[in-house]
Amino acid sequence: MIESLDELVRIPGGINRVRDAIVDLALTGHLVESELSNESADDLLAQIAIEKDSLGLKGGVSALESDSSLALPDTWRIVALGEILAHCRNGTSAKPNNIGVGYPLLRISAATSRSDGVVDLSDHKFADLPESQADPFTIRPGDLLACRFNGNLRYVGRVSQVPVEVNRPILHPDKLICMRAIIVSHSYLRHVINSRFVRGQIESVATTTAGNIGINGKQLKSFTIPLAPLSEQERIAKRLDEAFRLLDRLSLILN
Repeated sequence: MIESLDELVRIPGGINRVRDAIVDLALTGHLVESELSNESADDLLAQIAIEKDSLGLKGGVSALESDSSLALPDTWRIVALGEILAHCRNGTSAKPNNIGVGYPLLRISAATSRSDGVVDLSDHKFADLPESQADPFTIRPGDLLACRFNGNLRYVGRVSQVPVEVNRPILHPDKLICMRAIIVSHSYLRHVINSRFVRGQIESVATTTAGNIGINGKQLKSFTIPLAPLSEQERIAKRLDEAFRLLDRLSLILN
């Protein structure tokens, strides 16, 4: 029997098990205390519906039946990811070059290589495109990039967040899907989509083509996620980021 956290993190895969357990706590409302504001995810869904209407986006926003595998607080709801997104698009299929001509174009690995869930902006090639063709694929600070296609299943659907330090136009490639949510915290969504609750959904629909494994934007938008009240989302994301930094340091010490 494992009697302490120290013992758990020292066994093979132990740190990942701790990481998953912390995320499970977060996504069932047990990592941070709820504020005494009587705010609920229903209030957030109402705000999102109004914003969608103002943006001319089709479809309403409605909560789904709670998943039996998640014991959510009364103020949380289950929703389809697509209902809270204003933007979900593959990147450019422009041919990259290594000679520095054109716009920086992220490699797929830019969104999968860092353990902290941050996009590596230095990991890029270049794409020589007219400005009008480049604009639709230009990333913004805070954007979420999901890996659409990879030879390794564990990277498929994995999400990283663009840092705030974007000081020049940078493009995302066809194999990275860019997402922008309506009102919902991107930092919170990054953790939710990378949780094992959503990973199970990703791996159940991923298909193999020519040796690579992939999902598409329609599938991504169909995944269901637990939605916390807005006031809790950033606090949950901050607490998870702090916990993951500690676990990463512990991993370095043990290895």
